[in-house]
Amino acid sequence: MTKNVFVQNNLYELKEELKKRGYNIVDKEDTNYDVFVYEADGYDINYYNQISSSENNINSILLINAKGKDIKEIDYMITHKSYSPLF
Repeated sequence: MTKNVFVQNNLYELKEELKKRGYNIVDKEDTNYDVFVYEADGYDINYYNQISSSENNINSILLINAKGKDIKEIDYMITHKSYSPLF
């Protein structure tokens, strides 16, 4: 099953890499997504209002803070719905 993934606007390279890996990248206006990838310092999530107004149950959306993570780590998290370490 292809996952619908929203990627914060300024994460262009990550967005392209996820597309290459077969994920369906949705835009800001779409409210139906399984994964929400953002980059934040841990204190402020600029897109919080969008997340909370999603068509999905907010508890079923996987939130991934991309800060300090590479594409392999993010792909693993999406695939396994887990923040477990890779090794």
